[in-house]
Amino acid sequence: APFTHLVEYNDVRFQGSLFDTNPYKGFPNPHLDAAWGHITHMAQLRISAEDMARLKKPLTQVKVAEAEGDGYAGGIEVLHQLHCVNLVRQYTYHDYYSQLDNKPVEFRDSNETLRLHVDHCIDMLRQVIQCNGDVGVVTRSWVKGRAISYPDFSVWHKCRKLEPIAEYSKAHEIDTEPIKLPDSLELPEPPCTNAAPHDICP
Repeated sequence: APFTHLVEYNDVRFQGSLFDTNPYKGFPNPHLDAAWGHITHMAQLRISAEDMARLKKPLTQVKVAEAEGDGYAGGIEVLHQLHCVNLVRQYTYHDYYSQLDNKPVEFRDSNETLRLHVDHCIDMLRQVIQCNGDVGVVTRSWVKGRAISYPDFSVWHKCRKLEPIAEYSKAHEIDTEPIKLPDSLELPEPPCTNAAPHDICP
């Protein structure tokens, strides 16, 4: 992948308690939405033809505008994955985000399209979690007044730092929207629709 040079690691203990708070958790409010907005900006970046070949993507995909140089439009997956977590979060607070003053762009779609979008996000997150196959260990403790032992989800992990990835994405964002050229390839339906896992698709 073209962005592996951005990977830096640190040790993080997950915040797994039901009762702890953090900037991303709890009932919606402007500060919480701003925190999510900071980590979910899906910038479009310029991808070289060489990197497209390494990604096994055809050169018939969307090219960046000439003003941005030679290359193809693409984005970093972790930012889409965080967008998906955020959309599912927003959907669980449907009444709040359906209000005109709080409505994200995704909530302006029809109810059917929004539901499809949420289901897409749930399934993308399922695939990411299955792909990563976290083998961390959840231990258990006895808690006074409880008959059943209590799981400790605050497990240490070696994590990829989000900050260098998000900062690079923002710093190298394409300013000009890609332009559809007369000879641009049009697919009959979205890429890989109903494709089997090992199918090669455009």
